[in-house]
Amino acid sequence: MSRTGNAGENEWGSGVDDGGRTGRGFGRIVAAGFVAVVIVAAVALFIAGRFGGDDSTDASGDAAGGAGGAVSSGQVAERFEWADRKADVNGQMVYKPEPRRGQILSDRVRSYPSASGPEASSSKPQGVIFQSIDIAKLTPVPFSTSDGPTGFDGDVPIGYSRSAAGAALAAAAYNTPIVFSDASPEKSRKILANPTTDQLEAARQLGEGWKIAAEQEGESKVDGFLDGPLNALDGYIINSYDGSYARVTLFDKALKPTPSGKPIVAAVVDLTWTDAGWKVKGYDPEPAELDAFPEGMLSWTS
Repeated sequence: MSRTGNAGENEWGSGVDDGGRTGRGFGRIVAAGFVAVVIVAAVALFIAGRFGGDDSTDASGDAAGGAGGAVSSGQVAERFEWADRKADVNGQMVYKPEPRRGQILSDRVRSYPSASGPEASSSKPQGVIFQSIDIAKLTPVPFSTSDGPTGFDGDVPIGYSRSAAGAALAAAAYNTPIVFSDASPEKSRKILANPTTDQLEAARQLGEGWKIAAEQEGESKVDGFLDGPLNALDGYIINSYDGSYARVTLFDKALKPTPSGKPIVAAVVDLTWTDAGWKVKGYDPEPAELDAFPEGMLSWTS
């Protein structure tokens, strides 16, 4: 899954040079009229696996890591009131905020000398806790004390630092099950980098594909705290990062075996930095199935 490249070719696909594989992404599939077939297959695999501040932001020691780096996720969580809390299927604690939109852990992100420098490029989010929020009631979203989110646009978390840590958090918040399980043009406009009429229509079709796949899988759950189970993402790898572009691979241990019988699902999110922070440039349309977590995978909470 360690595919790297340069952003630029395809707005809806990844636009990254990885041997042409991603170049055959959603944009070309939509144009060719085959989106429903691909989306049903890709989303079914997701279900089987179940699965902005900027670099000049002024941050005190609290936001810069004093609050997040020196204490455990549980200690961070104890600072706030929660409507409910429970462990996901793999033992990761997930919190239900009130209001359900989400609980911001810090209204500032830590600052970095340069968005593309070594500190920003190697940063990991600190003080992370997973929350079950309105836009993702089955897919817990990581919030941090160090790198965002710092606010909301509607119900969409925003305000991630211009760093590898911020990109990882944004990718987790904007991954495909979250974006398209309840797809709407309004939400798509807030998450996509350069939403066009074609992209918004593709998003609508992706949402329809999700519904078809969910029906085929017998999925009827709407809220993990009511009819669970919850399953938080296990980890991530930053495949590429230069301060303006990031490719993040997310890893998830399956609730049940994938179609090929493998226990791990991996999915790629390509992000680009905009005036409004990190936004999605594209998704890899072919989620991968793995036998084990890869070497170098980073944990959210350690």
